[in-house]
Amino acid sequence: MTLSVFISFIMNAQPVRDLERYNFYEYIFIVDNLPQNILSNEVHEYYYRHLSQKQYRVKCQFIDPKVKQRIINAISRDAKSGYLFVNQRISERVNNIEDRLIVQYTYNGTPVESAEEVKRLVRLRRKQISVCDVEVDLSQGIVSVHIYDGKFRLNH
Repeated sequence: MTLSVFISFIMNAQPVRDLERYNFYEYIFIVDNLPQNILSNEVHEYYYRHLSQKQYRVKCQFIDPKVKQRIINAISRDAKSGYLFVNQRISERVNNIEDRLIVQYTYNGTPVESAEEVKRLVRLRRKQISVCDVEVDLSQGIVSVHIYDGKFRLNH
């Protein structure tokens, strides 16, 4: 099941009594601390695309009646503390979640492009990360994330 199927499941969930008017609000989905519209293509292709609906848990839901938005924050089952930390750092650097950006991860100087590398990225724990550098280039629409663990930094 894809991420889009999971999102449609949430959108079609039974509304809470007296909150039906909020069903017409704009939905913003945050998956593993990162807005859905800026997920890395590789991570989406090799990770999120293969998850079923049961492999997500909704962390929180926030309804903002002033701007008519419903923000749903979901966490995938396999996402570990390091991956969530990195994505939180990206979210803090991206001011406007409406921007269409491409996230490019590098781990110990190597671009994260294969299924195995994506799996390692998603399963990172916070204590494994010694440096996490996030660079945002709005002119090109790219967010570059450089992650280093202690072993790499000691050897180079």
